[in-house]
Amino acid sequence: MTHHWPDFATEAARFYGDHMNRPRKLFEAFTAKGKGSGRRPGPRTLYWQTVVLSSLASLESGLEDLVFAAHGARQAAAGHVIAKGVNAVDSNPRKWLVEDRLMAPDARKIERVIFTDFGLLLDVLPPSALFKARKKAWSKGGSGRGTEVAGPVTWRDLADYLETMHYIRNAAAHGDAAKLGKCPTKAKGLLWLEKEDGDWSVQQPHALNSLRATVSAFNAVAEGLSAKLGLAAPKLTAPSTIDYPD
Repeated sequence: MTHHWPDFATEAARFYGDHMNRPRKLFEAFTAKGKGSGRRPGPRTLYWQTVVLSSLASLESGLEDLVFAAHGARQAAAGHVIAKGVNAVDSNPRKWLVEDRLMAPDARKIERVIFTDFGLLLDVLPPSALFKARKKAWSKGGSGRGTEVAGPVTWRDLADYLETMHYIRNAAAHGDAAKLGKCPTKAKGLLWLEKEDGDWSVQQPHALNSLRATVSAFNAVAEGLSAKLGLAAPKLTAPSTIDYPD
């Protein structure tokens, strides 16, 4: 249970270094290195799916902290002890304010929570949420690291990434046979590709895009909430800071 209302600026600034640490480290550990293909042994397609799953888990926990802090900022209670009847209706508002509502977040769930609570509509992405994407649509040719293409510029564009990541998460985490056998419908070449046998696969550049899209989504919400609440612009790390290791 959280005993104090957290500070918004602190929660915004620590997302990249704290919440995103694990998926970034997984990506770095799995990335091919060395001469030739440099491919690591083992089920590589599962490696990259793991990065997607870990990215979404980080977004969930990061948004829970951020949105909860925004509720504290809304009532000028940052740093104050959570007190029933004083600055909360019970002693554990975090559970029903954010944990129950942002579990396994997709784009629609995020949109609804921040609009319902703060009247915030996400539209054009702020500079802190923009990134270049890497595209790979064929498993047997082209660069293993994909080709650079334009990334999303609006929340609607980014929502296609988030919805596809959610699809991949459900397919992998729950062993959803229908989703494992049926290709996603959005972000083809950006978060998955269709193999010659008709199955779909998440590969190295797709995992990188999932990391960048996760940071992009968090930054867009953080910027939007700070402006809506009249707070100073938060210190955020740009999505494209995440790249292939040297």
